[in-house]
Amino acid sequence: MSWQSMSLELSTNTPVPFPYAKTLVNRAWKDVQGRNLWSFLFGDAAIPTPNPVSSGSVTVVLGSSVVIADANATTAWAGIGLVMPITTRQFRVNQGTIYNIIAYETVTHAPFATITLDKPYVDPTLGVGTGYCIYGVYFNAPTQDFLWWESVRDPISGYPLKTTLTREFVDKADPQRFQAGWPRGFIPYQVNSQPGNFFGYPMYEIWPAPLNNYTYVGTYFRKGAVFQNPTDTVFPTLGEDVVMELAKMYAYEWCEANRDKVPAAAARADFRFLMGKSRKGYEDLLNKYILQDSELSHRHVIPGGESEYWDMLPWVSEKTETLYAP
Repeated sequence: MSWQSMSLELSTNTPVPFPYAKTLVNRAWKDVQGRNLWSFLFGDAAIPTPNPVSSGSVTVVLGSSVVIADANATTAWAGIGLVMPITTRQFRVNQGTIYNIIAYETVTHAPFATITLDKPYVDPTLGVGTGYCIYGVYFNAPTQDFLWWESVRDPISGYPLKTTLTREFVDKADPQRFQAGWPRGFIPYQVNSQPGNFFGYPMYEIWPAPLNNYTYVGTYFRKGAVFQNPTDTVFPTLGEDVVMELAKMYAYEWCEANRDKVPAAAARADFRFLMGKSRKGYEDLLNKYILQDSELSHRHVIPGGESEYWDMLPWVSEKTETLYAP
């Protein structure tokens, strides 16, 4: 049953206007998705990392967010391409501040290319002929409704990257982000606030910053997205009945709070009783589908937590006076 059909059914069976019925059905669908780590919210993605670009030099001015390339840098930037565009990468001078690149153009200072940083340049090394590096530190999640990484691995070596590192841990281990080359894990960063294709996407930091042009493979969970088109449907592992029961509960709640807007013929109904009945039906159906989905995916069985033992090596036991080292 499509979003359109569910909305028509809701507006027919409850005294709720059709446009608002569409809102309630969509709200119910989003809430149902948020009640469980459903198997249909699991996905996988390739995570390409770029080679650093540092050819030529740039002109940077204190307090300005505009960076102008020289001839060699202009040529190098033109070759970056569209797979991992320059506006998804970061700019850095020596071991200074890491800036996000938010714009690239070749007109204003032609024939030289220009990039715009997400904040004014404040590092001590500046002027004409400044060395630089454009590389990947912060990456956009594969979907806008991204929730978390379940696992990430290097498919060539088989090395697994950590998905539970915190920013506090990394800030203590590498506060200036000197380390780069072979990543150890992913860290939540921020939500992308720049207008464009990735606006609103969660971002994460790969630490240490990758310099090897590898493509990692990750599996992840999503929060779930709302219906967009009238023909959109509930995923087959669920039934629309659970969405409809929750939507009816929302509809009866609205009717109870807005009796002056309900048709006179329906105003005599006990919406509180109907709301409770729909809530009970929704909870029963939700539990049934959660059980069915768990039997299908087995993704909710957690064999054990991730040990931080190897992160603490080397260390010496005071009790046994034994050195433990990799």
